[in-house]
Amino acid sequence: MIRDQSQITINASPDQVFTVIEEMPNKFPAYKIMDTRPMIFMRLLFVDGLRSAIDSYSLKTPIEDVFIMKLSDSYGPFKLTTVEKPSKYWFTLKSFFFNCRTGYNLGCFENQTKLEFFLVTDNPSFSEKLYWILVKPIHAVLARKVLKEIKAKVENLTI
Repeated sequence: MIRDQSQITINASPDQVFTVIEEMPNKFPAYKIMDTRPMIFMRLLFVDGLRSAIDSYSLKTPIEDVFIMKLSDSYGPFKLTTVEKPSKYWFTLKSFFFNCRTGYNLGCFENQTKLEFFLVTDNPSFSEKLYWILVKPIHAVLARKVLKEIKAKVENLTI
């Protein structure tokens, strides 16, 4: 089993945090440069291979609309599979290199929200284990940044 999680405490209710996540065009906000077409190409190349990366260039929608998703919608290898307001917002990733569940768990903790960004795969293949060894340091940095971005958005709305 591969399991990774990062968490942060946010000064808002789970409903408020969930609403912000739900309304964000990019469900995994990190660095603005990562949402540019060349970086999306690179991200998809490393997550799902060359075909998916090339397909990203054929999208006709504006780049800021690419990650707007509803239940069962997909973008590249990501599919939104579980939406349980205000506690779960999960995706399934089925890609050339890696298959997993990822997303957000929200819990109430002393009038605050504990937001967890998780990634889990139950029976990883040998190649998935190798891939994870290479990607884990990058994932850890991006996961912390994603949580900080969500916290800043939520707390700026509740001030």
